[in-house]
Amino acid sequence: MGVERELKLEGRAEDLRKLLADPSVADGLKGRPARRRLAATYYDTPEGTLRRELGMSFRVRKEGRRWVQAVKREPTGNGVLLARDEWEVQVAGEAPEPARFTDPELAELVQAVTGRELVAIVRTDIRRETVDLDWTDEHGRNAVVNLALDQGRIEADGRSEEVSELELELVEGDPACLYALALRCAELAPVRFATRSKWQRGVRLHDRLAPEPVKAERPELAADANIETVMVAAFGAALHQWIGNEAAVLDGRDPEGIHQMRVALRRLRSLLTVFKDLIPPAQRKSLSGELRTVVKALGPARDLDVFEAELLAPVLAARAGEPSLSALQELTASARARAYDEAHAMVASRNYGRTLLRLSAWLAMRGWRMGADAAGADQLAMPATEAAAALLDKALRKVRRRGRHFAGLAPDERHEVRIALKKLRYAADAVTDLFPPDRVKPYNKRLSQLQDHMGRFNDAFVAGTLVDRLLGDGGLPAAMRQAAAKGAGMVAGWHAHAAVADEPELIDAWRAFKRAAPFWEGAA
Repeated sequence: MGVERELKLEGRAEDLRKLLADPSVADGLKGRPARRRLAATYYDTPEGTLRRELGMSFRVRKEGRRWVQAVKREPTGNGVLLARDEWEVQVAGEAPEPARFTDPELAELVQAVTGRELVAIVRTDIRRETVDLDWTDEHGRNAVVNLALDQGRIEADGRSEEVSELELELVEGDPACLYALALRCAELAPVRFATRSKWQRGVRLHDRLAPEPVKAERPELAADANIETVMVAAFGAALHQWIGNEAAVLDGRDPEGIHQMRVALRRLRSLLTVFKDLIPPAQRKSLSGELRTVVKALGPARDLDVFEAELLAPVLAARAGEPSLSALQELTASARARAYDEAHAMVASRNYGRTLLRLSAWLAMRGWRMGADAAGADQLAMPATEAAAALLDKALRKVRRRGRHFAGLAPDERHEVRIALKKLRYAADAVTDLFPPDRVKPYNKRLSQLQDHMGRFNDAFVAGTLVDRLLGDGGLPAAMRQAAAKGAGMVAGWHAHAAVADEPELIDAWRAFKRAAPFWEGAA
């Protein structure tokens, strides 16, 4: 068994070749690239036992005159660095021979497929050029990296996708060098970072399913964890959610993909604030700014999704056949399509890729330790429960400060309260495993109820802003603008009335939240 650690870059073949020819890369190449054709078939049971239950791929590949059978676990790890266990054994031909695997770790796989039919799920036909590279980064760290330029096709169930990627696999040395090399590649050519393996891409083709949006997962923490462990787990969970929604965003069929990616990005920005005392200010400001750029680019698409599904839809249902609402619906759909094009362009851009890689490298290499003095090291080693309580206290004080005289606050002031509440919630989600569930659940329930009420209030508040943005298109025909404006007035009035009706419950929810005993009380 081996552990494969690699980064993947996608781009046009000519751009990927330029990377190998650039002096900063070419001077470290160990010889000329070796060329070979790799034809592989991936197998599974008809029910998908390996991929759906065991999280493994099972491949037989022809390498020259040899047939090599391999099993890999699904990629794990935080960020764009793919790390996965891999087992290989030579076999007689293209037919799979699971019994040839004798490693005890594969006993479950062998048992699952013994005596059962294995069917071809995915086929790949790749022309690969490989060469090793001696690489030294700007900090003097060294590594040997295997570069594999792959061109070819993935086929599954009568459908196919082109492959054009460069794999950077760590052979030996410091993993930080992989990130430094990838960043250098991103500066030299228009490439993006691939976060799915060929097997994963093939399964998507085979199953013909829209990519599923990925929701946040709560980090699992040990009771004796220190605060740095909490940081790593919290940032890692949010980064995993970000990357996990790329496919859904680019696919575009499920609006939840953009929503969940924005949630992940906003969570990351909030965590940079929550842990600000442990992160050098220059790092925090730089990373937060880059993340904000991506969030901002996704914002219009998400705003129009909300407007269409949550603000316009109920009014349409109540006033079926109203021409002015139909005109507004048509205008919304057109604006939404443009916003999605802009979101897709961002996710496919070089700047997006660099931001993703920078944050991944920062997390993997514990970038906040750079330049940290003894006092900073002591802070990172603090018991997590004690440090988390102090962080949550600070976030709660900000909520209470912004929420003074809540009933009389203007809409924009309540929006600031809502943002502070989100940051408190993100911080609480990161550390709940450290505290007794019977204290966590009641408090989080109050927090969630208040957030729901404030979300509805905010929807009513932003409805007018969204409508103004829609009607601000100077190219609209006058008749359509007039009709849509009438419909917009109906929508804004509808939700303003709903906000007024919900006001007493919102005030009650705020008061209940203020009375609730924080679950971390007494731990600091």
